[in-house]
Order: sequence, then structure tokens, then C-alpha cells
Amino acid sequence: MKVFKFIACFGAVLVVSCGHYATVDRPESENIVNAPIAVVWENTLRLLPSERIDIQTADKATYTITGVKRINIWTWGDDVRIRLIPHGDRQTVVDFEATTRQPIGWGHAEQMVKSIFQKIKNASEGNPGQK
Repeated sequence: MKVFKFIACFGAVLVVSCGHYATVDRPESENIVNAPIAVVWENTLRLLPSERIDIQTADKATYTITGVKRINIWTWGDDVRIRLIPHGDRQTVVDFEATTRQPIGWGHAEQMVKSIFQKIKNASEGNPGQK
């Protein structure tokens, strides 16, 4: 019985912890893009479709984008939310979160958020070829 409880608890922790990732979980300095918010906004809107994310809402008044990453062989899809926050005139903080639509994410949300954030950062800072 103790083994069953251990497996159930471990499974619950695994399911809850792997399906979501947000940049707010890391230091703000890692979420800063050295570009004005208008530049980051345009680059984010341009980049998301190439990452197979269908934009559902794009509210420029709040600089918030919601979308869905389409299903593929690795995932059942993801819900994404990106909020841009001005950090002075020449910097933008990107608050980006993703939640997988499957019971276990296996770190997929974290990898996706970090990868797309870096692409947004590179495009906005004028370094499109860097990863």
C-alpha cells in the first residue's frame, strides 16, 4: 500500500510540474529584450505563426497575445500567453507562459518558451541568425 501511495504522489507531482512553464519563474534580467516595446510587439506577432502558434487575441493596448500551438507528434498542443512590459524607453520585459494540453509535459513547455523567447530577442535586437 505504501508503494502505491508513493507512486501516486510521484505521478501527481510529475503531472502538475511538467505541463507548465513561465518566464516569471526566472530572474527578470533573463526576460529583458534590448529593444523598444513596439519593435518587440511587431517581431513577436511576425514570429509566432512560423512557430506554428495560431494567435487567438492580440491586444496592443495591454501588449498581450494569447494563442495555441498546434498539435504535433510530440505534443497535444499548448496554450500560450505573452505579455510585453515596457522597461524604460529601450527595453522590454517578456512575460511568456505555456501550458501543455497533455497530462505530462516532459519539459516541453519550458523548452518551447525558452526557444521562442530567444528568437523574439534575437529578431528584436537585430541578431536573427543567433540562437
